[in-house]
Amino acid sequence: MILVSSSFIISFIVGFYLAYLLAHKNKTISIKSINILIFIFSSIPVFILGPLAIIFNKTLNLPTVYIDTYLGSYWQSFLSIFTPILVLSLVIIPLVIGFNYPILKQITQSEYYSWAKANGFSKNKIFWSVIVRNWISAGLSKLVFIYIYLITYSMIIERFFYIPGQSFIFQYLNNPQYLNLLMYSILLNITLIFSIKSLTDLIIYILDIKKMYTFVKIGVYKWNK
Repeated sequence: MILVSSSFIISFIVGFYLAYLLAHKNKTISIKSINILIFIFSSIPVFILGPLAIIFNKTLNLPTVYIDTYLGSYWQSFLSIFTPILVLSLVIIPLVIGFNYPILKQITQSEYYSWAKANGFSKNKIFWSVIVRNWISAGLSKLVFIYIYLITYSMIIERFFYIPGQSFIFQYLNNPQYLNLLMYSILLNITLIFSIKSLTDLIIYILDIKKMYTFVKIGVYKWNK
């Protein structure tokens, strides 16, 4: 679970930030270079990144398999999980950017964004009051798709680094003793996906109600959203 949760947090934060930079400053040389790197990473299959990561760990004398805390120290466990998290994050980041870039591009080209800049609001205030707030209603619904992709790719990474997880269940499909465990794993994923979807739909609904019946205040100015 630490592989999925850590990779989700890292990939979402980095992916959202890069998508914002691409939408906000897409004409600079540095941003164009980032865009090229994103394209390169997105075109490399995880089946290739996995073996390359293992070779990288061997070169640096890092663990090539996961070491649990009861078999080694916390530091060894961290070193053994660091590369899988990094690889999984690199695989998911282009997906996060692909989902968020059109949304953020539309926001940065909106009248609300231009109005806030024209009235001298700080970058921090524009980011939280305009970018993030308007992104929530459109971007939250994409979290379910990101989570599904993350779960799928994490099973592949788990097999490369022998990380205990859902991927190991499938090697016992022919064993009736593990049928209950397999059904539990499937039910758990369905429950998590349904919970994320329900939560995001509820938040979007609440925000839509607020947009219809309230005024949003930025600084000393107000506009009806």
